[in-house]
Amino acid sequence: MSYHSRIKFFLLGIVSCLSFWAEAQTIDGIVIDSSTQAPLEFVNVYDKNSGKGTITNSEGYFELNVDLPAELQFSFLGFKPKTKVISTPAEAKGINVEISSS
Repeated sequence: MSYHSRIKFFLLGIVSCLSFWAEAQTIDGIVIDSSTQAPLEFVNVYDKNSGKGTITNSEGYFELNVDLPAELQFSFLGFKPKTKVISTPAEAKGINVEISSS
């Protein structure tokens, strides 16, 4: 195998590995009021890295499909915004976020 063929295969392997790491991950969790521990409906959940977002449902639950690492911002009228960084798939499942009133 020639030198150029080896380089091509090496680069193809690196690109394949990078595309594997860039696969989207579903982040899910519940947003609650820190003072009452009640779930909050209609909280904005926004990933600063991808620009994707969603809102929580009536039980405070959300799901967002983004690439990791994700920098999620949680905001709701009358509450202080909160940012949470999700770096690994293990951190992406069942996160609980408490936000406090302003």
